[in-house]
This record gives sequence, structure tokens and C-alpha cells, in this order.
Amino acid sequence: MLDATSALGGEAAFERDGVRVAEVRGFELTQIAGSDKDLAACLGTLPAFGKAVQQEGRVLFRVGPSQYWAVGPAPDTKGCFLTPLSSGRSRFVIEGVQARDVLA
Repeated sequence: MLDATSALGGEAAFERDGVRVAEVRGFELTQIAGSDKDLAACLGTLPAFGKAVQQEGRVLFRVGPSQYWAVGPAPDTKGCFLTPLSSGRSRFVIEGVQARDVLA
């Protein structure tokens, strides 16, 4: 079986002048889609655009009409469609006293 590998190929974190940028590995990202009624039944509280809801060990984000991303364990769903996205995405942490400047 093939294993997913990092897009960065295992590069070390970047650290300089009060900022550190590193890849976060070992996370699970799943897209959940369906009708609004089915999504509410599967997921409970649904966040609005620009908001996040933390529930049952996962963080839920709305990414489109009737589409949500779950960071953490995939929810148990009936009537909704799940698409695993973890191997197709990279996740980074940016921290340090200059982090806001980097993001600006």
C-alpha cells in the first residue's frame, strides 16, 4: 500500500528573526457534504462562514454551500458524503513575535 508523504519532503522548520514556520503532520482532514437537513443531523451545530465549531475532538469549518471541513476524527455520518483530504493538503504553524508581520 502506498503511504502519503509530505509535500515538503521532510524539510526542517524554518526559524529566523523571531518567527518559526513548520509543517504540522499527522492530522486528519475530511470534507463533509450533503443537504442542510442531513448535515445538521450528522454534525449538530453548523458554523457560519468565517466561524469554527469545536465538537467531539474535531474542529468544523464551513467552506462552501452545504460543504464543511472537519479537522480531527471523521464524523460518523448517514446521508452525507465524506471525502478524505489529508493527503492532499499541508498544514503549517506560524509562531513567534514576528508571526503577525509574516501573515500581514
